[in-house]
Amino acid sequence: MHDDNYFLIIPASGKGSRMNTSLPKQYLELDNSSTILDQSLGTLLNMRQISGCVIAIAEDDEHFAMSPFSTHDKIQDWGLLLQASKVAGAARQLAEHCVLKTAGDRRLELVIAEEYAHLNTQKIRERLQSILTEHLGRDVAISITTGEPTGVTPAQSRRASEDQRMRTAREAIESDSTVQAMQVAFDAVLEADSIKSTKSD
Repeated sequence: MHDDNYFLIIPASGKGSRMNTSLPKQYLELDNSSTILDQSLGTLLNMRQISGCVIAIAEDDEHFAMSPFSTHDKIQDWGLLLQASKVAGAARQLAEHCVLKTAGDRRLELVIAEEYAHLNTQKIRERLQSILTEHLGRDVAISITTGEPTGVTPAQSRRASEDQRMRTAREAIESDSTVQAMQVAFDAVLEADSIKSTKSD
């Protein structure tokens, strides 16, 4: 690895259904009382070449917040904040395509890629700011600039845990120029979670 820096995406959204266990397999304990996920993170995050990490967890995950690594400074927690604050609709769509650049006590600076900049309207941005202010219990100012995100967005993290067929369908719809034009013209929202496969596995 030499002096290169690497950013990790770790899929950890399994439910443990195939193993028929009460816990998802990533949260099963090893002989040293550490979970499988924590054991992996302990090794990876201590490597100086790893500059950051996103954990792709399920929306209803209640276990990762109890991990000693949930507040590690190398783990990008923007996605976890969105999940905890229950941001939904157009505000969620905007936020999921952003990365957190800097965070102060009362200010969050985000970066969004140019292809999703049409989502960054004042109305939606103010809605996102209002939800986070309520969740955090203090006034929070949000600024969003268009640029090249340096990390992984929550949307990219979510896609990492999806199967290839659904990922391809979602990306095709989100990037469709006609869909984007309708969103701008009618202030419409594309509810990505409503996209379902018509084929059974």
